[in-house]
Amino acid sequence: MKTAVPVLQNKADSPLSGHFGSAPFFAIFDQSSTEPEFFDCANRRSQGCAPVEELIAMNVSTVVCLGMGRGAIRKLEAAGITCRFPLQAPGRLDALMSAYASGSLNLSTDSGVCTEHGDHDGDHQGHAGHCRH
Repeated sequence: MKTAVPVLQNKADSPLSGHFGSAPFFAIFDQSSTEPEFFDCANRRSQGCAPVEELIAMNVSTVVCLGMGRGAIRKLEAAGITCRFPLQAPGRLDALMSAYASGSLNLSTDSGVCTEHGDHDGDHQGHAGHCRH
């Protein structure tokens, strides 16, 4: 089972990205990973980077993120990918991976759903990539 987390940098101690649709990178890991792999979306966004399709192709089963629009949630769930939102997220990827692996990360199915921008998949410009935070 692979898990994806939107992050701001392609390193293990990266800060978490505030929103799925504007994340420059996605960290990909499984339960036995000590180091994540990284998918770089920043350089491909102008070319129509579609993180949902990329995550499907990478056999990701769960996305853990701070915020996500309903359109992205629908696409991921239609592909069989579970969306989870940390109730009290650690600020960095390495801490999130550790808490996730130990089972101590308290996750919700709806606490990070973005509602203030309507029902779309945009990058939420003007909100610094943060939604409901």
